[in-house]
Amino acid sequence: MSLLKVENLKKYFSLNKGWFKKGKLLKAVDDISFALNERETLGIVGESGCGKTTAAKTILRLYDLTDGRVEFQGRNLHDLSRKETKEARKDMQIIFQNPVSSLDPRMKIRDIVGEGLDIHGLTENRAEKIVSVLERVGISSDYIDRYPHEFSGGQRQRIGIARALILEPKMIIADEPVSALDVSMQAQIINLLKELQEEYNMAYLLIAHDLSVVKHVSHRIAVMYLGKIVELAEAKDLCNNPLHPYTQALLSAVPVPNPEIKTKKLILKGDIPSPLNPPAGCRFHTRCPLAKNICTREEPQRQEINNHQVFCHLLS
Repeated sequence: MSLLKVENLKKYFSLNKGWFKKGKLLKAVDDISFALNERETLGIVGESGCGKTTAAKTILRLYDLTDGRVEFQGRNLHDLSRKETKEARKDMQIIFQNPVSSLDPRMKIRDIVGEGLDIHGLTENRAEKIVSVLERVGISSDYIDRYPHEFSGGQRQRIGIARALILEPKMIIADEPVSALDVSMQAQIINLLKELQEEYNMAYLLIAHDLSVVKHVSHRIAVMYLGKIVELAEAKDLCNNPLHPYTQALLSAVPVPNPEIKTKKLILKGDIPSPLNPPAGCRFHTRCPLAKNICTREEPQRQEINNHQVFCHLLS
């Protein structure tokens, strides 16, 4: 059963030039669809600026959508009242990318982690819950009255995880949860997230720009480019048999930890186009080494091959 269903989601930002002049539309997320099942990890990968974080914030209703539908546990989130939205958010939490700026420097750790309990009126045994969840993520209860600046980057991210975990949500959106950490700490945090998922029976929407981070922990992976999903498949299938040229380029950039194995890098030419003026047809055609004439004119439609979805004219 799908815990989360995203259908034709669009989020545009209007860049106004002045009081009386209508500006251009920045199409940050432009018609994406996917589902997230219970206790599943869906990785969303792509270059910076492709719309991953905007999609996540729109799903959580931190942004109002431009068009489309977001269902969580069978209810359309963007049709809920303020009270209903607050109730639904107990089961939807987020881990932010930057473990420094996402923690209020004026608050003690006990108050940062316990804030969700206070907001939802779940204050019975508050102190015990805070201590329990902090120790579960590897933070000693002796540090409960310290401030964020007294912790390392990895410890701060563990505190962010504890804050999301304390309400025991059914889904956590992890927005680049390890990109600000060094490699050894990245492995620790990813392993912790895997353990917590099994323990709490949660689903993850894991956002990253690095395929090497998500391919080992995701059940399925969606690849985004310039506001659109270009490929979605089971993680093993996508990594072993990438069908879209953009996915192939991303995978070729993943380092292989064996110097004897020679891999061919697919170097993409040019810069990613602006979402203010996306290319006609396939948005990847300006950088695709295999682009055909049809790619410049017509937007590719979804093709599905054994549950492997891809948007590419090359397979037509």
